[in-house]
Formats: sequence, structure tokens, C-alpha cells
Amino acid sequence: MPDTVTFERTGAWDRVERILANLERDAAVAIEATLGRLGGFYEGQVQKGIVSQAPAGEPFEPLAASTILRKGSSSALIHHGDLLGAITSKVLDGAVFVGLLRTAKGREGEDLANLGEIHEFGTKDGRIPARPFLGPIAGSRRLRGRALQIAEDTFANTMYALRGR
Repeated sequence: MPDTVTFERTGAWDRVERILANLERDAAVAIEATLGRLGGFYEGQVQKGIVSQAPAGEPFEPLAASTILRKGSSSALIHHGDLLGAITSKVLDGAVFVGLLRTAKGREGEDLANLGEIHEFGTKDGRIPARPFLGPIAGSRRLRGRALQIAEDTFANTMYALRGR
């Protein structure tokens, strides 16, 4: 006749059960926090790229002399700062959006999303060349590595903080 082995739970099993019961909810909170941090990171990188005139190290094509004369500056995409100030990030349905909202308007009522599209891709007639300010950031391997570290840290720290309550 085989001997019977019995196990007795000792320690903080009630805490383990609570952690497991809240795991899905806590992971959702941590994912939301992570996406928010990533959005803020990329939003800042886009703004930094515009200010430096070289998003992810890719310099903008210089402005035409006539444009510089008209606006009094050689800085592309910066006139009053409306476009720069309208760059935003939003967490939507488990993803993060970084760019210009369709509702963004400049101080004179101009549609900043359309203006951003013109600068990102240029005009079909070539009068305004492409000066991409989003694409280089999204495609940067260097920034992707930093974003991965931000994601890992934010997710882990959020889960740790939630676990301790």
C-alpha cells in the first residue's frame, strides 16, 4: 500500500491568489501606462526633430530663398510654432497615435493635419518638397531600441507597483 503524501499551503497564499485574480486587470493598466509613455517619448522626438531641422538625424531640404525672404527665417515647419505645438500622442484602442489630429487648427484657422501632410510628403507638383518629420522618427532603429527599453521599464514598474497594493 503506497504512502499518502499531503501538502499544506504555508505563507502568503492569499496574496498570491489576489495577484492572480487581478493579473488581467493589472496587465491592462500596465499596457495603457506603457503606451502612454511611448506616445510621450515619440511625441517629444518628433518635436525635437522639427526644432533641430533633422528628424532622427535626417536633415530637412533647405527652404527656397523666396520662402526664407517671405517668412524671415530659414527654419522649415516652424513659423509661428502652431504645427510644432500641435504634435500630440493619444492612446486609442490598444495602440498609440503620434502626429497631428484632424481637428488641429493653426492660429489663422488653417488645417494643421493637411499642412503636416504637405510637409511630410511634398506637393504633387513638386513646388513644396517633402520634409518628413514623422517617418524618420517612426523608422529610426536607434529610437526603436530606446522605446523598447521604455516599454520594458514602464510595464515592469507598473506591474510591480500594482502588485504591491
